[in-house]
Amino acid sequence: MTARGLLLLLAAVTAGAALGLLALRDPGYVLISYGNGTFETSVWFALAALALVAAAVGTAWTILRRTLRGRSRLSAWSRERRIRNAHAQTVQGTIQLAEGDFAAASTTLAAAAEQVEPPFVNLLSAALAAHRAGDAEESERLLARAEASAHGAGTAVGLTRARLAGQAGEWRECRRALERLASEHPRHPGVLRLSLECAERLEDWEGALAAASALGKIRGEDTDALDAAARRAWRGRLAASRGSATAAAHARETWKAMPKALRTDTALVREYAHALLSGGDPDTAESALRAAITADFDPALVDLYGRLRSGRPHRQLDAATGWLESRPEDAGLLLALGRLAVASDEPDRARRYLESSVMLSPTPSAREELASLYLASGDVAQGRRLIEQALDHERGRR
Repeated sequence: MTARGLLLLLAAVTAGAALGLLALRDPGYVLISYGNGTFETSVWFALAALALVAAAVGTAWTILRRTLRGRSRLSAWSRERRIRNAHAQTVQGTIQLAEGDFAAASTTLAAAAEQVEPPFVNLLSAALAAHRAGDAEESERLLARAEASAHGAGTAVGLTRARLAGQAGEWRECRRALERLASEHPRHPGVLRLSLECAERLEDWEGALAAASALGKIRGEDTDALDAAARRAWRGRLAASRGSATAAAHARETWKAMPKALRTDTALVREYAHALLSGGDPDTAESALRAAITADFDPALVDLYGRLRSGRPHRQLDAATGWLESRPEDAGLLLALGRLAVASDEPDRARRYLESSVMLSPTPSAREELASLYLASGDVAQGRRLIEQALDHERGRR
């Protein structure tokens, strides 16, 4: 026994002896009366009884507290186990999603969402997996649950819903979903980017231009990509007018509305000319092509200019002759000049241009044009020879 224990034992014996002497000297008297009954005892017995009751209550409280603590620990252990299992399921579902087992991934991730907090990521991934598995109804149900599970997730879920519609080729449904989002978030970059793609898919060129314009006002967007999108949209607007009774008027209106910086774009000028020609306005097409070629010589526009039949063929021929001064050995320009000389009823001049073009670059087109000219002038042998050469060239390409 340690010195401290010995001292405590000695103190207890001393206190007990002192209390014993006090009890012998004067046991005291306690009377408890309740109703018609009474209870009498000594002071020291009453104190001992109170001490025993206090000890019993203390022991019972300790046992109860330890029992409750044990149950709490069991509950915490059970909760942690469920969370660990849910995390394991999430990992497994993600692996299934990456491996392409979409139906299993959707089931696994949705089941794990019951125990994961917050469940939004699991539910959204499960919805994507269900969509890839071809279960559109389950995908929509999971998206609705995901939206309800997280405050402020409406835009993210709405964009996901629109993207899934687009991936399924349901671009009109995609647009309906985006219209709801755009009414609440008109400058949201994600909404605008998907709106641009959706508009292009639906050939809604007005919508594409509006989305590209709105995106251009947001810092950090890819300006080159937006410029290309705007060019596609303007080209689409011009192409949309082809074949209609008002094609030429629509094309002129579109060209007037187009930014001046784009009016020198080769593809747009060519589309504009085609739209005008389809609407029966070759003179305006000639003016547009001539201005564009003078500003920036382009072989594709020159070829179209040579084929164009306006009411002013001599003016076309004069303009093209002016370009020849700086490009005397341009076979494509010589071919265009030959065609324009034929249209201007100048066969000798046409033959010189076409012979020069064939000499520089004996393309099938140049040979065919020159052959037609020879046949028209009665030189059948030369004409047939060129036609055969053109056919041989085509067969060789195949």
